[in-house]
Amino acid sequence: MLSSFVLISPHLFHVAGGRDVWYSDANSVIAAPTEKDVQEKVNEVQKMQWDRHDIREGALHLRAAFWDVLNKEVQQIFSLHGVNLDAAAYAKEHFVHKMGL
Repeated sequence: MLSSFVLISPHLFHVAGGRDVWYSDANSVIAAPTEKDVQEKVNEVQKMQWDRHDIREGALHLRAAFWDVLNKEVQQIFSLHGVNLDAAAYAKEHFVHKMGL
C-alpha cells in the first residue's frame, strides 16, 4: 500500500496510535474533514512528486522499529518466567509475514 499510492485521509483529532503512525510528509497528505480542504489537498497531491522507494523504505524502517520494541517486551516476559529463548530469534524463526517480508 505505501509504495503504490498516496492516502488522503480526514485528520483524526484526539486520536493517537493506529494507522496514523504510518503517515508522514513523505507518503501522505492529511486533509481536514471538509470538502474544501479535501479538494485543495487533491490539487496539491496532483502536483507532487512521490518517491516510491523512499516511501517503502520508510515503512520498512518503522516496521523494524516496532518489531524491536515488541521483541524487547517479549524478552522481558521470557526472562520473568525463566524461558531460556532469545525473543528476536524466536520471532524470526516462527513468524510468517503474509507478504513474505
